[in-house]
Amino acid sequence: MSDFTSVIEQKKAFHSLKGVTIETIKEAEEKLGLKFAKEYTDYLQKYGVASFFGHELTGLCTSARLNVVDVTIDERQYNQEVPQQLYVVEETNFDNVVVWQDAAGVVYKTAPGEKAKKVGTSLAEFYSVEV
Repeated sequence: MSDFTSVIEQKKAFHSLKGVTIETIKEAEEKLGLKFAKEYTDYLQKYGVASFFGHELTGLCTSARLNVVDVTIDERQYNQEVPQQLYVVEETNFDNVVVWQDAAGVVYKTAPGEKAKKVGTSLAEFYSVEV
């Protein structure tokens, strides 16, 4: 598994659900018309969805509020400046800031009316310093 899963496992109040199959992941990628980064795929296979110390990460689960497919489709409607190859990792619920990732693993943030700004080279890096 990736460094990202190790990083979040060490966070306060870490909770997760059950991982999903690669087939489920591929279906989600097809629905969004993109590929997930390897570290996000590893995370999905291990946890499905997870949260820690004030952060609720998207994943693959029955909750539309946390499902990466549903959340990404919703966020694309609100911010049409975001490139279609990005998917939502976290809606921060603070100033409507959203954390995104692309297939290469690069992490971006958006705020309403702003273009995506690169904030990290991986989720492991981003969440190592973020919290």
